[in-house]
Amino acid sequence: MNNNPRKFYNTFTPFLRTKPKKEKSIISLNIQGVTHQDQSLVVQEFTNYFCSIADHIGGTDVHGITEALCYQHQSVSNITARHAPNTFRFRRLNRNEILAALREINPHKAT
Repeated sequence: MNNNPRKFYNTFTPFLRTKPKKEKSIISLNIQGVTHQDQSLVVQEFTNYFCSIADHIGGTDVHGITEALCYQHQSVSNITARHAPNTFRFRRLNRNEILAALREINPHKAT
């Protein structure tokens, strides 16, 4: 999947289309050397992949990290060290700020 992103994207775009099609597309997926066309299995494999793709980013120790420990995480230390004098500050965001930021995202534009 990582070697050819365009091929991968073309494989799952039928799931993303909003316009109805006259005929259904059957997606075939090779899972451990066996080609499957059972769409519920294909969907489950995509779900498993996308739900677990970032599981080990930052190491396994981040799975149980508390909010207090977030400030001691290596990535925060790196950001702080690179921006001396330190004008960078983490702060809590409220729901309205998050919603406003999400509304500004253009889902049709890759960033």
